[in-house]
Amino acid sequence: MQFDLSDIQLCIFDLDGTLVNSATDEIPFFFEKLSKRLDKSIAKNFTHYPHRTFASAINNVTPEHRRTELYDLIEKEMNNFARSRLWSPLKMGNELFKQVSKHNINWRVVTGNFKSASLTKASMAGLELPIEAVYATDVKSESKAKLIKYLMKESHCLPHQVLSIGDSSYDKATAKQLGLNFFQV
Repeated sequence: MQFDLSDIQLCIFDLDGTLVNSATDEIPFFFEKLSKRLDKSIAKNFTHYPHRTFASAINNVTPEHRRTELYDLIEKEMNNFARSRLWSPLKMGNELFKQVSKHNINWRVVTGNFKSASLTKASMAGLELPIEAVYATDVKSESKAKLIKYLMKESHCLPHQVLSIGDSSYDKATAKQLGLNFFQV
């Protein structure tokens, strides 16, 4: 697979469903743990939360004074979940990752998942991602778009110089919102 990377200075990869397989029971597991910790029923679909991330769900159902504590507790549970599953690399995303690396293009992984669980999944799938190259949403920065804007500013990139690679309509909408090039795997 060849892709024109001549004007690209920064590549943003999604992780789940792009570089590593997704687990169908991960999102229900998260919502079960969140609901149990809050001791209340909550919407269990990311479409009910503005940024469609784990952090966005936590922020929208948790009082502000409990968010960080709850995020940290659930992150540990999600990392244990990640350790208990088998993760494999996804061919198309990893081919693009190799192509970007071969061209010495600056890249980052931006995920709406928890950082520790994301690093665990990548490692178990045979992808050794440097911790400083993985950006995950959290209670202070619940939006992937906000993280990508930060990375663009840090890298001195204009939107047309950034390629976002993801697997979902949300990834595509985020890229469109920011004026980025997008490739859907």
